[in-house]
Amino acid sequence: MKPIWTILACLLVAAACAPSAARTPGLAIESGGSWRDQIHYVPMRDKDGGSHPIYTRICRPRGEAPARVVLINHGSPPNASARPGMQPSRCESEAVHWFLSRGYPVVFGMRRGYGETGGDWAENYARAGRESACDLDALLNYASALPYARPDGVVVVGQSAGGWAANAYNSVPHPKVIAMVSMAGGPGGHVNNVPHHYCPEFSERTVPKCLTYNGFSTILGGVGLKLVAVCPTLVRGGLTHERR
Repeated sequence: MKPIWTILACLLVAAACAPSAARTPGLAIESGGSWRDQIHYVPMRDKDGGSHPIYTRICRPRGEAPARVVLINHGSPPNASARPGMQPSRCESEAVHWFLSRGYPVVFGMRRGYGETGGDWAENYARAGRESACDLDALLNYASALPYARPDGVVVVGQSAGGWAANAYNSVPHPKVIAMVSMAGGPGGHVNNVPHHYCPEFSERTVPKCLTYNGFSTILGGVGLKLVAVCPTLVRGGLTHERR
């Protein structure tokens, strides 16, 4: 009879070498709760045709009528070792709850290289914007096709690296989006280590965009020592701009 430790060792080796379960696109987990918490794997293909299912939490407000979607984009931690452990915000978190309580379904996907999505991390300055914009496009197209979502009028919100992704996505055509919100948008650091120097590639915009940076930010120069916001406010009949 083989010693028990030998049997256990064989089982551990077999488990470690076993292929991981396939991530089938679509609904994976339905937790329910007040905000009908769901986990989806959103199909995404890179420019080379590689498949990268994006691990995504979707929270739904009360009611069944199709509503405008809010797509929230996470930032990037200072330490690369923290990326694999990142999780999408929960439906009860303050930012998500704010939109849910106003009737917006909220979509929170983990971009490539983060959390359960995994894969190679491909975000650094201009490349970060371009690659992240591909992830955002996949999330947006998937979410806007859901039966409880409107196919248009999507609002994209991003913070830090997620705001940088929103800036990049706003530089290309995206007819389903009505507005962008970028909070301290930037991938961290500076282009060529020069403060106040950021990539101008995404300076063009195709829909109204709200940018917010505080006085300590060196992503955008000349902001002074107070919070600066340039926020388009959607009103009936047109747009007005607010500066605070």
